[in-house]
Amino acid sequence: MSTIRVPDGATVTATLQNDDPGVEHNLSFSLPGLAHGQTCAGPCNRAQTFTASGAGSYYFLCTLHDMVGTFIVEP
Repeated sequence: MSTIRVPDGATVTATLQNDDPGVEHNLSFSLPGLAHGQTCAGPCNRAQTFTASGAGSYYFLCTLHDMVGTFIVEP
């Protein structure tokens, strides 16, 4: 499992790099109000930019597969 730490209020640009030919993945964060990232079949890249607001421990994941990590917004 991976962990990403950012300060509260940070602007984050997260890029999904999918190198799995023909396999769909996405990158989503469990922050309130943030939509799931776009799905794409590899090879592909998808970027999303958002503000990390609300200190706490969240997660990031591919909603299509059992791939998950911890996303911490520090006060």
